[in-house]
Amino acid sequence: MKRSNRYCCRSSWTSEEQKTKDTATLSWIAAVKATEVKIEQSSDNGVTWSTATTKQPVIVSSNNAVVTGLLENTSYQFRVKVVGGLNEGISNVVK
Repeated sequence: MKRSNRYCCRSSWTSEEQKTKDTATLSWIAAVKATEVKIEQSSDNGVTWSTATTKQPVIVSSNNAVVTGLLENTSYQFRVKVVGGLNEGISNVVK
């Protein structure tokens, strides 16, 4: 079941999103007592989502990630999916 946890995650994304031609650096407030944290990406304006490839594994205590393998001239959206814990849910979307 997908649910949005806007309270926990609205402020989770910072304005510290940095992009190069094939990477995006994202940061957020770390989840509390989560069992899994994933970065998801969409290149079709949020119609479909897939787990993003990151430079380092995203662990439950992570608060940042570098997404790799992005294509030039492609628009992406990103979100954090938290399983378990106090922040369970899906964050707001950043472009």
